[in-house]
Amino acid sequence: MRGMRKGKDGLWALVLSGLACVALATIFVPAVADYFFLSDDYRLVGQGLSLTSWELVSQPHFLYYRPTVHLWLMVEAHLFTWSSPSGYALMGLVTHSLNAFLLSTLLLRTGFARERCWA
Repeated sequence: MRGMRKGKDGLWALVLSGLACVALATIFVPAVADYFFLSDDYRLVGQGLSLTSWELVSQPHFLYYRPTVHLWLMVEAHLFTWSSPSGYALMGLVTHSLNAFLLSTLLLRTGFARERCWA
């Protein structure tokens, strides 16, 4: 009987997760589709297209030393260039979603309660 209850809870969690994904997609898909470049985006994308990877990691840019961020922007700039600003927004959403999933998985493996890990 207890195992059956656990199965229903798992199904309920799956249904709620699916509904949450649909709700988020309803909100974010129009935002991603209508995304446009802002003032600093022009400098960052232009830098990603014009500098080599060594130039991006060997020195600070715009008063910050963030080599991972600059390399990521370089990859995005070469994938999407100036023609698809929504690609940058989509990659941001995918990256943040993947990070949230990885953190939740890590917390589960270290003994945190399932309810806290997915909240």
